[in-house]
Amino acid sequence: MTEQSQHRLAEPLLAQLSGRFSQEELDRVRHAFEVADRWHEGQWRKSGDRYITHPLAVAEAAATMGLDCTIVCAALLHDVLEDTDCDPGLLRAEFGEEVVQLVEQHTALRDGAAVPDDDRVITLKLLDRLHNMRTIEYLDTGKQLSRSRQTLELFVPQARRLRLPLVADELQELARHRIEVLAGEGGGEMTATLCALRLGSFLLPAAARLRYLEEWAAELRTPADRRSRRRFAWQLISGLPRLSLMLHRRQWDNRYTQIVPRAAASRLASSGRKGAPLGPRVGGPAVGTTGTADRVDSDADSPGKRGQRRSHRDHPATGARRSRQMAPRPSRHYAPSR
Repeated sequence: MTEQSQHRLAEPLLAQLSGRFSQEELDRVRHAFEVADRWHEGQWRKSGDRYITHPLAVAEAAATMGLDCTIVCAALLHDVLEDTDCDPGLLRAEFGEEVVQLVEQHTALRDGAAVPDDDRVITLKLLDRLHNMRTIEYLDTGKQLSRSRQTLELFVPQARRLRLPLVADELQELARHRIEVLAGEGGGEMTATLCALRLGSFLLPAAARLRYLEEWAAELRTPADRRSRRRFAWQLISGLPRLSLMLHRRQWDNRYTQIVPRAAASRLASSGRKGAPLGPRVGGPAVGTTGTADRVDSDADSPGKRGQRRSHRDHPATGARRSRQMAPRPSRHYAPSR
């Protein structure tokens, strides 16, 4: 690629930045493009385009968002350390520590490192994924499905968190469209199955519907023959009621564990007691019961006396004794009438 054609390739980006970047910043962006183009020389994307078109598209997205010169340069160089033999010290000498740190953290994030504290790195990764989703049709089917699901599960929420609604909406639309396209390529039978599952998904909690539909769409493409797909689809549809019951019960259990302590605290507060026991005390009567009743219950539940339980009516002596205990004592000042 000649130097003249290089400048033509970078002209749209430079023109986009010329209104708010100084000449020094424009020269720095141009130099970043030239370095990236030199190191990516001979590399091609699955689409057949030169690899430099990808970092250039990411940099143009950063410019559209109004990001600063540091992030635009990092966007142009974001794949240099990972996909070429370029030494980090070389980039550090030419572009400074801040740009190199962004590039290195972006590379580490792709390798499965923890999410960095610097939101600029996440923003750079979101723009990287955005362009990759725009050209995802050139990848094989398995990668298209996995990356589309990952985009919906990880990247869209991050874009929402960073208050990038346009990026989040486009990522979500591209990922959902790709899943639907791949499902439609399975033929009318698979489309009808997905429609049935989509209707059946209304039995599930609203928060879980999208995730299960995406998983079902991906799993339906796994069986190779039509008979296996039909069997798998029938298992999914017939298992919807049980899945719905399980998910709703899990939601209720989570709510119950939060409601019970609040209800107990409210009951204690209304009774005016602090720290009062909510049930029977060990070794003593329950709140609101007599000791005799508590002993009768404990005797009835003991294994040695379980077969000997009888009513007081069956024991006249016991009944008489109980009658004597229940009879009111005469008052000391009571004088019977003559």
